[in-house]
Amino acid sequence: MNSSTLSDAVNERPTRFRPEGELTIYTVAERHRELMSALEAGRAVDLDLSAVNEVDCAGLQLLILATREAGRRGIGYRVAACSDAVKDALETIQLVGLVDDCARHGGLPRS
Repeated sequence: MNSSTLSDAVNERPTRFRPEGELTIYTVAERHRELMSALEAGRAVDLDLSAVNEVDCAGLQLLILATREAGRRGIGYRVAACSDAVKDALETIQLVGLVDDCARHGGLPRS
């Protein structure tokens, strides 16, 4: 990797993915396309879930898929912010690691 390429890689900002409203069976197909496009860009992805007001099993499956896909591609991926609805859903299915990651990286603090 030449110095120009290294500099570009260091200076690239993560792609921000910020869905709003529902992350449910009714919206997950569109959100899937958007999130996969963000991952295909090849840059780290910051997932901002602070504007999600409802999440169901389909939405949670999308989050799990994205985490796995980012790992498979070797792309940085973090939950940068969470709404209470998302935190509650993740805690319900015992994915507390994602909730803790959210709180650690500037997301909403856990209650």
